[in-house]
Amino acid sequence: MVSLIIPLYNREAFIGATLDSIKSQSDSNWECIIVDDGSSDNSFTIVLDYIKKDCRFKLYKRPSEYKAGGNGARNYGFEQSNGQFINFIDSDDILHCDFIKCKLEAIQNSNVDVIISKTVITSLDINEVIAYENRTSLTDFLLDDFITLKVSWYMVDPMWKKEFLLNKKLFNEDLLKGQDRDFHIRRLIENPKIEILDKYLYYYRNNKNSISTDISQNTAMSMLEAGFERNVMLLKNNIKDTTRLFLYKQMIKLYPLVYKSQKAKNLYFKILLIFFRFKKDYLILSFKFFVAIVSFRLFGKGEKLLK
Repeated sequence: MVSLIIPLYNREAFIGATLDSIKSQSDSNWECIIVDDGSSDNSFTIVLDYIKKDCRFKLYKRPSEYKAGGNGARNYGFEQSNGQFINFIDSDDILHCDFIKCKLEAIQNSNVDVIISKTVITSLDINEVIAYENRTSLTDFLLDDFITLKVSWYMVDPMWKKEFLLNKKLFNEDLLKGQDRDFHIRRLIENPKIEILDKYLYYYRNNKNSISTDISQNTAMSMLEAGFERNVMLLKNNIKDTTRLFLYKQMIKLYPLVYKSQKAKNLYFKILLIFFRFKKDYLILSFKFFVAIVSFRLFGKGEKLLK
């Protein structure tokens, strides 16, 4: 009934607890598809031990035609899935024992494309709660509010009807960071029918060694290129001018990480051409941006101008 899809890369210290929380689900009608992205530690062997004891766990290696990274692993996992419903899971977090049961009951009893639950942010010990995500809600301007972070949910919160995701571009395999927000913004553009389940069913463990904490020039460049492509799409969806300005700011803030790239220079020319407006906030931001460009060329710094 439900396909849980997990990309896996060097998570030997965490994947066991994640799989234990899946195995302990009160609803047993699931399959768990784990796609290894080239782990060099003991992650692959650990998962093999689970498969020997429970055939609902399935392990694959990401094929070379799917690009390295979590996005390629998720796309391939989706292609292997058999469930009517899809839930993407991270490899170092914990599911509430009723995670599947509550979501499945909710999505089967309503005419929606996706049911979204809520997340608890914890330390590596899930009993040490850091925060409860309180921005998971529906609003009259959901796309704008999600883009501007007034509304938020995690990759793992939505359970999707598989038929809604079929024949769509799911995860951008060129994007190296911010995959969840990119994925969800693209889905919101498609105007799915959504219901919020007011239950905290997922424990996001705040792992300081998480892959997502690294931002190199290549990572930032992937964010800039993917963001530009997505944001041009958003301009066709009647977003608010405040949202347009927010997107403009987000792209400009990446400049300190990519200023050495000629590709970035060419792309920023397009960004200015498409997103700039002759309005006060745009003029102020653009002036700071031009000063920052000069500062980086002369001194190799100027981050404070873009904060």
